[in-house]
Amino acid sequence: MRKVGLVLMICLFLLSCNDMIIDESGIESLEVFNNNKEKISVLNNNFEISNFVKKLNGAERKVIKFYPTYTIKISYQNGNEKILFSNGNNFKIDGLTYQMKQNVVDQE
Repeated sequence: MRKVGLVLMICLFLLSCNDMIIDESGIESLEVFNNNKEKISVLNNNFEISNFVKKLNGAERKVIKFYPTYTIKISYQNGNEKILFSNGNNFKIDGLTYQMKQNVVDQE
């Protein structure tokens, strides 16, 4: 009985997980900083934000080490913020690392 309950809880947890790395809804702006903490780009247009986040959400989760050259601050309308560290091809958010198919920072 205990095993069945555990299996059901795991299944419910897996069903509630989605493929999104970053929740796109409610994003107010994206700011990109270089290693010197200089702001090099600001995205506050919904179309630009949506395209950027779709590229990030298309990344593949991998255990990799990389030297971050950019910091990306995601600001939400409710006041919450998320910080993402990237070198353009890879990024780390919430302690997990991801690899992208293309460099998104240098394209912006």
